[in-house]
Parts: sequence; structure tokens; C-alpha cells
Amino acid sequence: MKKKIIIIGIPLLVCIAILITAIFVFQKPKIQCKTDVQPLINRFPNMGEIEKCVWKYGDVGSQNSRIPSTNHWLKGFIILSSEQTEQFKNEFDWNDVSHVDYAWTPSGEETVSVSELGFKEEDMHWKENEKFNEQMQPKDYPISRFYFDDQNGVIFFDIVSG
Repeated sequence: MKKKIIIIGIPLLVCIAILITAIFVFQKPKIQCKTDVQPLINRFPNMGEIEKCVWKYGDVGSQNSRIPSTNHWLKGFIILSSEQTEQFKNEFDWNDVSHVDYAWTPSGEETVSVSELGFKEEDMHWKENEKFNEQMQPKDYPISRFYFDDQNGVIFFDIVSG
């Protein structure tokens, strides 16, 4: 009887150990929201006065890859001062945008809403302008999109390093 328990028990324990290891090794880390303004001021020197922000950062590609990615993405929302909002509103000829995709990761499994900043999605009025995009684009981020809500003073940015 003792021998049967050992014969069945040891492989069962090994299987449980493998399963637990696999769960921890292959589990994707949750990408945390950041609210510190200084990294965005450094990255977007032409943005002007930033009052508040929420953003995320991650590596391009699989989070489970053993080969580190040299490229990364950065996405988030910026609330501008009322003066900066007026300046951008008057400086560029804005085009309405019907939809902005807030997915944080390329596969879209993590998203954020403007509600995290106290806004309602139905109250957002997104616009874009290529000249503004070029002016805001950091030199190390060749894939960049910036959307501006001129009524709420909010910018959504989506950039990828190259």
C-alpha cells in the first residue's frame, strides 16, 4: 500500500510542480498605469504645460519572449493647461476623428478609458493633424499618433520606438 502511494504520489507531485512553474513563468505581467509627468515632458518637449497624465509603457512583441525587444511602445492621455489647449486649438487646422483605439498592447488585451481621468467617452471630441503629429513626434519613435480633444484639453498619444 505504501509503495502504491509513493508510485502514484511522486509523479503527481512532479506534475503539480511543473504546472505551478508554468503558470508563473508564462503568466504575462500586468502593465501598470503611470502618472508621473516628467518622463512625458522629457519625451515630448513641444507638448507645453502638462497638468495631469496617465500612461503605460511596454516592450513590442511577446511579454514571454526570452529575447528582449529593442523596441517599445508608450500610450496614454495628457491633460493640458487651458492656455496650452487654446494655443494648440488655434495653431493647427484639426480634422475630426470618428474612433480612437485605446488598446494598450498590440493584441489589445489591456485597454484604458478616459474615465480614469474623469471624462466620459461620449463627451470626447477627438481630432488629428499631421503637422501637429510631426511636431510632437519624438526622434526615436518613428511610429507616432497624437489625437487632440480641443474641448476637454486632452491628448491621447500612441508611439512606438524604432
